[in-house]
This record gives sequence, C-alpha cells and structure tokens, in this order.
Amino acid sequence: MYLNFLYWPFFDFSNTVGQTLRFYQKYDTEIMWDGHRMEYRFGEGPWQVLGSFGMTAALNWYNIDSLIETNLPAWAGQVSNWQKVELYDLNAMAGKQSVQFRFVFNSDMVISNIGSFIDNFEIDEPKYNSVANQTLDLVTNLIFSYSAKKIKTEIKSVGYNPLYSCKLSVIVDNTVLVTDTVYFNPPILYGKVYWVTSMFNLTQGNHTICTHTFFPNGVSDSIAYDDIKCKTTFVYPMVNNIPSHLNIDSIANGFNTQRSPSNQTTDLPNTDKTIKVHPNPVSQFLYVNFTGKVPDVLQIFTTTGLLVKQENLNTQNHNFLSAP
Repeated sequence: MYLNFLYWPFFDFSNTVGQTLRFYQKYDTEIMWDGHRMEYRFGEGPWQVLGSFGMTAALNWYNIDSLIETNLPAWAGQVSNWQKVELYDLNAMAGKQSVQFRFVFNSDMVISNIGSFIDNFEIDEPKYNSVANQTLDLVTNLIFSYSAKKIKTEIKSVGYNPLYSCKLSVIVDNTVLVTDTVYFNPPILYGKVYWVTSMFNLTQGNHTICTHTFFPNGVSDSIAYDDIKCKTTFVYPMVNNIPSHLNIDSIANGFNTQRSPSNQTTDLPNTDKTIKVHPNPVSQFLYVNFTGKVPDVLQIFTTTGLLVKQENLNTQNHNFLSAP
C-alpha cells in the first residue's frame, strides 16, 4: 500500500465557533481500493479521521464508507469536474488553540489512475447575521393580468445568529413594487428555511419577477451575493364575458350550451367534443363542472386565440379547477 500526505498549517480555534471547512476536489481512482480522506490532530497529538460517511452536517463528505485496504471512509472513483466539499460540524475544534489538517491518499500496487486533486482549502468563519434567498416560486406557470397572484420566497438563515427578521422586496422589471419587514417567531436557526408568500398584480406581456432578501435582524447582510432570485414569465390577457362558474350540459353529439349561475343560456358552437372557454378576471380560479357526458378535451384560450392550458377529460362528472 502506498501513502501520500498533503499537510495544512495549524489553525487557532480558541476564540471562535461555527466555522465551515471547505475545499474543492476532483479525482480519478480505482474505486474501493484507492482514494483519499481527511484527518486532524490537536497540537502534536495522534491523527484522527475527520468526519464520517453519510454525515448530514456536510456537503459531499466521503462517498465510500470503507476502502478495502484501510477499512476507513474515503473519496474514491471518478469526479471529473471540480466538486465543492463542506463540513459544517467543527465543534470538536472549539476552544482548541492548535489544530492541524491533512489529506491522506492511499493506493494499492496494481491499477494506476490519475489520482486526486485538491484546491481552495479554507476555514470559513461564520457570518453572524445573514439571510439567503433560496428559491423563487411563482406557484403556477399560468398567470393572467389584473388578478392578484401569489409569489413564494424560500428564506434561509445562513448567519450564526438566529434570524428574527429581514426585509423582503418584490421587484418587477427592475421596479420595486413593495418592501416589507418579515418577522419570524420562532426565529430561523442556521441552515433552516421559511417560506414567505407575497401578492402582486401584473399587466399582459413578458415580465421579470424578482424577490430580494436583505437587512437580517436590522443590520447589513454579511453575505449579499445570495439575496436575489428572479424568474421570467408571460402574463396572459383576461376577458370578462364568461362567468367564473360554468355548468356545461351535454347535448347529443357535442356540447352546445353554457349556463351561468343566473340560468342565462348562451349557445356555443358544436365543438366536436372539445370545450373552449376564456378565464374570468373576477376570480383567480376558473371552475368548470361537467354533468352527463364529458368532453374529450377542455381548452382555455386567450381572446387572441392563444392556447394556454389543455386538459384531457374522460370521466363522468368531472370537476376542472384551474389556478391561473
């Protein structure tokens, strides 16, 4: 068995907690036989394996639980692109004045591959007040103009201090529509997330919608690059000549009657078992109830004839609920 070592200088953990160990790696080794692991020691004490296979407080930490020659965890196999590796649990180092790390590469004497590469090794001290914008969710990809719609933002606490509040802005086409202070009770702990829902109205056309999280706990954000998320969407036009609730009854070979809640009847052309309807701006939902024979297809169009949603229907008494 061959052994190679890559040593790092001593680090002082005596006056800080909550650090993150981070580096980048790529490797090409004989899986289960050749690979590398991380070790640490206090002062001149004995070396110990750092972390374990399958641990949750880490990112990409060991992909093999036990190499055959060492019976120890390792990174082995093939990763061709640079892979970020992080370890969040360094509590064992807290209060220690002299801590050293090293990489240990071991291989057998049979098959030779390229080996392992390590870059950008660092110990990142915690950012005490920081908020991250993890995800922007438009809730639905079918959005109509002049109707209040939901937008959801996944807020993550990435600072060492619990997150009690932050600012949240909704931005459309580089214009801030609203900025609110969001309070969290109980506070969001490090690494945890919380979904916040905002409402907005838009005109017809293409729009870029963003949310911006900032000012955690009433102070400047220690990390600002992860605060904004954006999505581009198209907003469809609305019409107001169809009631929001339709009872469509079957007649002979097709559907040719539309009855509103006030029992007013309007003839619709025979559509060869396809129903075409327009959404109602009064309600954010279009509700269609079929009785008797059900059409093969339900289509929703804009007034300009653009198909924006289609449902295939093949059951009796089908309720169709569209959330534009």
